[in-house]
Amino acid sequence: MRFGHIGVRQAFQDVLFLLIEIVHLLAWTLLGGTLLATDLRLLGVVLRDVPSKVVADNAHAWFKLALFTLLVTGFFMLAGVATKCYHNFYFWVKMTALLTGIVFVFAIMFYVVGMVDGAGLLEYHRILITAMLENYGFLL
Repeated sequence: MRFGHIGVRQAFQDVLFLLIEIVHLLAWTLLGGTLLATDLRLLGVVLRDVPSKVVADNAHAWFKLALFTLLVTGFFMLAGVATKCYHNFYFWVKMTALLTGIVFVFAIMFYVVGMVDGAGLLEYHRILITAMLENYGFLL
């Protein structure tokens, strides 16, 4: 049975799922790395000789690639267990956190990056809080 048609098909599906999951995890790593590089540059910890805007723009291009890869591979991973995930509370917490993070990056973070260039931790947080308070839609 293992080497028959059904066994080979099942083994192929298992390997395909694992490959998709590997790509999904690599995309998470890339996404986290882009955010970490941008934040550490804003805090003045790394790449001090490069302007924050340059680091953020380059990281944002990789962020969009990682996000696209996450959404595509996540769709395929979800397709096999959609009903199970739909009724799972933690799945919805994860999706809400992902959506919140996407909105934060596209609406707030790169607005702050345009205003900050090596200002340091306190100035970064002051500008971030001011930006969030000025955007009434964020507070609702």
